[in-house]
Parts: sequence; structure tokens; C-alpha cells
Amino acid sequence: MAMDSSRSQHFPSIPIPGSALRHAYPAWPGEQTALGSPYADVPLASPFGHTPGGQTSFEYWYLGVQIPDPNLPKAGLGLEKVPGFHPKEVWEALENLVESFTVTKDEVDEEYEAADPVKVCHLLLGLTVFQRDALNDYAKSSGVDSLYHWIHKYCSPYGGAGASREAVETIRGLAEGPLAYDVYVLHATLEGKIKGDELTLVELICDREEEDLQLLMSEYQKQHDISLVNAIRKKYSGRKLENLLLSVLILQRQHDDLPVDEIRVDNDVIALRNAIEEQDDKTLTELLTKRSKPHIAAIITKYAAAHGSLRKHIKQRWNAKGLLYIIDGAKSKRDGEGAWRDAKLLEETMKGLGTQDDKLRYRVIRAHWNTKRFSAVKQAYQERYEKDLDKRIDGDTSGNYREILQLIYQAGK
Repeated sequence: MAMDSSRSQHFPSIPIPGSALRHAYPAWPGEQTALGSPYADVPLASPFGHTPGGQTSFEYWYLGVQIPDPNLPKAGLGLEKVPGFHPKEVWEALENLVESFTVTKDEVDEEYEAADPVKVCHLLLGLTVFQRDALNDYAKSSGVDSLYHWIHKYCSPYGGAGASREAVETIRGLAEGPLAYDVYVLHATLEGKIKGDELTLVELICDREEEDLQLLMSEYQKQHDISLVNAIRKKYSGRKLENLLLSVLILQRQHDDLPVDEIRVDNDVIALRNAIEEQDDKTLTELLTKRSKPHIAAIITKYAAAHGSLRKHIKQRWNAKGLLYIIDGAKSKRDGEGAWRDAKLLEETMKGLGTQDDKLRYRVIRAHWNTKRFSAVKQAYQERYEKDLDKRIDGDTSGNYREILQLIYQAGK
């Protein structure tokens, strides 16, 4: 059965880690997998999570950090969701940050209540991801829509003229946690509610762990009552971006811990060269979305020896940000993990006239969850641009927004 992006594809929601989907080499067009098809019927949900070592456990990991089980019901008042943590005390500390202010408009005094967003951010950064999740449950059980809604209500008007939108939306990422925040950015980009673009979707979906994508798809459907696959089809039907993203969401990328087959690498180099000469976008997409990082790194090296830069050849023929993103994440001459790529993307949000605040915000927030990786991105930035990332951010932002980004930057050490 040939692998294509037709409407007949089946996209699994949460396959069981370690199942037959863990192919050494996913089906190439015209080939068959061990299942007899490149697609698999899998359960909608699984109690299993993923740990950095790859072992199966009753844990969930996302963006390199352990997260609460997204399938658990919200904890009611008085229930201890995190052992030893009492969200009521933190909630009271949050409410104690609310102050009364008076502003005079047209000779009329008006009173309002507001909380300093920097102090709110500092409080949240003192909590773990699990504790913030428990605090969110407490907020909902107390009659508040969510922790973010409280933040928006009390932090937005701070300072009379109001805290910057960027400051409030940055704290949103901390309040929602890694998975829910990715779902928010993904949906807001698809709906055109934030200044994202196609590269935003590529960052959220491409070059990701299979288990991350399983969780992302499941949570997206749960929150928005539409599958992520159908949401992408609705927005980008018939476009190259649709083919790229759906090719990734089939979840058949070779795992990075499997050995590289040099014969297969040689064959892929030939296939890539032919695809580039023939401008065969489908073959390029299928190959680069189905191979592991070590395999792609080997392709890059062998392609360069035989034909020159793979990256340059693709860039010359296509506006292929997604394919370049995947290639840049696998380059072995850098770090092979995309830290140099991500450092460059952070710089691009601040380069030239005007800061792309939506992109800067979500890139800093997403990077900071995994402190080890964030350190690698900071180091790559310093080596590439010969300056520190925090000083670059400091010089390109202002007010409470700058203070909050700096708090997050320091927390990511």
C-alpha cells in the first residue's frame, strides 16, 4: 500500500508505546510495514507515558519534563492532588497580591483592583508543574474559570494604563503548563488569533517525540472537539504544509535509539537527489518526516560528499521551512538536537525593526521547561552571536514584560 496524504489515512490518537508502531524503518512509498499497512488501529487512550530513557511507565513526559496525567479528573476542594501541597494557601497568597487603586477620569474617581504581574509570575515560578496544575484545579473548584482567567482579570489592568498584553500572555504559559500551552498556541495559530505563521505550526508538530505528538493530538481533540488532523485539513487543504504536517502526524518516524542502516542511507541519498532534481515534493516530505535524527544526519553527511549541501539544494527550489526545520534539528556538525536552530529562531524574533513578541514569548516559554535543553540553547546562542541571550532579550523588550521574561530565563537555569 503506497503511503500518501489522501483523506483515507488513519491517524492514531495515543498508540501504546512499544507497540508495533515502533518500526525500525517506516514504509517507503510502495513498501509494506510489518503490519501490512503503514497505519495502525490503536486505542484512543493509554495509561502509559514516556520517560527520557524510553521505558514504559505510569508517567507522562512532554517537552522533556514530567507532566500530570492529562486524563485525570479535576481535583475538588479539599482533595490533595499533589502530596504535601495545599493549593488553598497559594491561592490566598495570590489574592493577597490584589490591591485597590483609584484613577481619575474626567474629574471622576474610579476604583479598580489589580495585581502586579511580576509578583504573580514570581509566585508561579516557585511552584512545580504539578503544583500549578493542582492550583488550576483549585481555581476551577472555587468558581473561577481557570488560573489564567484570574491572571487576565487582575493583571491586565495593573498600573492604570494596564499591564502589557505580552506580560499577561507570558504568564499564561506558566499557568497552563507545557501541554495545555502548546494546545493553546496551536489552536490560536490555526484560528489566526495570535501572530503565528506556518513556521509556528512546524515548531509545534515537526521534529517531536512520538509520545509528545500522541499527547498533543489527544489533548487538542479533547479541548476543541475536533481532531488536530481535521483542523489542519480544514485550514490548509491542498497545500504543501498540509502534506508535511499530516505526514508527521501519522506517527511513523523511526525512533532515534535504533541503529542507522548505512545501506538505507545510501539509498535515501539517491532518492533525495532524484526528488530534488525532479522537484518531487511528496518524496522529500515522506523521507524526511519518517527517518530518525541520526539517520537524517548520516544522509546530510553523505549527500554533501556526493552532491553538496542538502539544505541549500532544498532551499533553492522550495519555500520549505518545514523541511529545513527538520534538517537543522539533525545536523551532526552542530549538536544534532536542534539547539543551534532554536537559538537562531529566537534571534530572528528580535532581528530588525520591531520585536515579534508572540513568537519570542512562546519560544522562551517552551524552551524553559527543560532546563538542560534550555542551557544548550543559551550556549548555542552565545557561541553563534557572541552575546548572551538574556542581554539580547533585555535590550529588545521593556516594562513588566521584560521583567517576566527575565524571571523565566533565570528559572530555566
